Amino acid sequence: MKKMTRTVALISALCVLCGSAAGCGSSDDNSSSRIKTSNVDLNGDIGSTKEASEDDKKTQETTEKATEKQTEPSTEAPTEEPTEAPTEAPTEPQTEAPTTPETYESNSYFDVVQRGEYKNLIGYTHIIDKVSAKKSGSVKATVIAKSPDGTVIGKNEDTIYLVEGKSNYFSYSFDEDVSNATFDITVKEIDDYMTHGDPDAIEMVSWNVSGSSLYITVSQTKDNLGTFGEYKVLLLKGGQIVGAKEGYIDIFADNLDGVGSSDVIEEWVYDEEFDDIEFIYEP
Repeated sequence: MKKMTRTVALISALCVLCGSAAGCGSSDDNSSSRIKTSNVDLNGDIGSTKEASEDDKKTQETTEKATEKQTEPSTEAPTEEPTEAPTEAPTEPQTEAPTTPETYESNSYFDVVQRGEYKNLIGYTHIIDKVSAKKSGSVKATVIAKSPDGTVIGKNEDTIYLVEGKSNYFSYSFDEDVSNATFDITVKEIDDYMTHGDPDAIEMVSWNVSGSSLYITVSQTKDNLGTFGEYKVLLLKGGQIVGAKEGYIDIFADNLDGVGSSDVIEEWVYDEEFDDIEFIYEP
């Protein structure tokens, strides 16, 4: 009997133990199911994170490409900013050089370079103004002589043909004493209808004085002597003008008949003292 009781107790203990074991198995199944669920949830989180990471990576790559594009040197030519034209200083209106007033001594036709004054044998006073021509043309000068009180005591005029760059002279004659006179002289260019020859068609070869005559040997160097070619002679003493002579070539040197021909001009110089002459040809 005692042996049977132990047997029943052992069986009961086994049953209790098996029941506990069965309960434990059920608990494990529930735990495993929760882990799987958790694993699914975790896998879902990992997938989202991976997708998010890929999106972030794409965004980063896009940003890097955009940055690289911005930082790459541009192949286009740089656009220069328009530069303003330099502002020039305002140009002041040009002022004309002051015009030198026209005077008898210096004007647009000639400059007076020397004056001589002397009396001839009959008492007339002669004034000689040697000029250097600035341009060619016929010019007339009119002289009015006035005494110190303003009274007119003489008037004379002379017309000469100027050759640019050459010398010539005006000759004025007065029968009154003009040693203390003042002179009002006007100059104007006049129309010239004569035919003028070459300005250097006649040249002086030599000169000498014999008795009361001055002999001037001249030579023709050009064919064209003009219609009324003149010669003029200044008598000089110590470089000063002390007399003058003049005449027409075709009268006083009518033997000139072409280039290379020569003739002698004769002028009366009685009681005139001079040591040199200046020959002028006016075509």
